[in-house]
Amino acid sequence: MCPPNLLKASFRLRPTTNPYVGKYAMLLLPTFLIRPGQSSSHTNHTTSPEPDTLSYMNFIIWNCGGAQSDDFRRNFRSLLDYNRPSLVVLLETHRQSHQTVKEDFNFNGLIEVSAIGQSGGLLFYGFQMRFMWNKWPLPQEIHCHIHVLPFPFTFLFTAIYASTDLATRQSLWQNIMHVYDHYKSPWLLGGDFNKILHANDKFGGLSINNSRANKLLDCLNYSRLTDLGYKGSRYTCTNGRHNSYNILERIDRITTNYDWLK
Repeated sequence: MCPPNLLKASFRLRPTTNPYVGKYAMLLLPTFLIRPGQSSSHTNHTTSPEPDTLSYMNFIIWNCGGAQSDDFRRNFRSLLDYNRPSLVVLLETHRQSHQTVKEDFNFNGLIEVSAIGQSGGLLFYGFQMRFMWNKWPLPQEIHCHIHVLPFPFTFLFTAIYASTDLATRQSLWQNIMHVYDHYKSPWLLGGDFNKILHANDKFGGLSINNSRANKLLDCLNYSRLTDLGYKGSRYTCTNGRHNSYNILERIDRITTNYDWLK
């Protein structure tokens, strides 16, 4: 996986000095982005964008596909160091317990949902925030009322990891609407919904199932939740296959209510 502070990479072809190795060698030249206030021991820098043109992620929701490998630890540390987020959610951790994640990354506390076998797993952690209460830490969701320190601002954050099972996923839509019925303050809800909303949220494969998509759309409309859109690639999920077998979908999204936008 590429480190998140990799700005670009170029390459050069040069003749080798050892003919037994080959005729040419390819040199990869990475350019890493240095955050304002950071320094590097390297003496040769490529000019980075001005600080006001950069954007860092205050909230990170990452479907990490397993939180046990060395690759995960290395990339997660890089994400934390580069972005310095206030809130982090890990999806699909494949872990029954997240205690070692807490220790490895010096988390003061966390809210977790254990994986079922090797499926699922949900972890939630906030920096410079106080969890006032958490509610319904179910396999598909964590609801947490957050106080942003040192300010008086509070909001409800809901982390979503929807099931691939239709009936189970429907219970999640019902829970979201139930929260709306009982909560009328700033609310941010996001994660993996495991369902596309519109035909242009998918490339390749079978046509969209409008009946299933409408169930999610009805849930979001009932709960007065607005999709905040995206920056970068439209699609967030792929089946990893090639040519005509490739399928791309946008099943991850961030939504919010009007009180959050005010």
